[in-house]
Amino acid sequence: MISTVYSWCFDCGTLHATRINRPRTCTGHQANLGYTPEEALAAKHRTFGDANQWHELPSHHQQRITANG
Repeated sequence: MISTVYSWCFDCGTLHATRINRPRTCTGHQANLGYTPEEALAAKHRTFGDANQWHELPSHHQQRITANG
């Protein structure tokens, strides 16, 4: 059973782990990416490249993350 989702936080510039059905402890702009740290980091690099911070993302990615927030 999957109990944790990993997301990249573009405000903190780091990977966060959040228990499913629990509130996030960080309210930054996060993109849910996977169920293991390795899967999440691979998806982050595949989707967002080297962007680590919010200001490094193109506007279309910012809009998508904000809409899915």
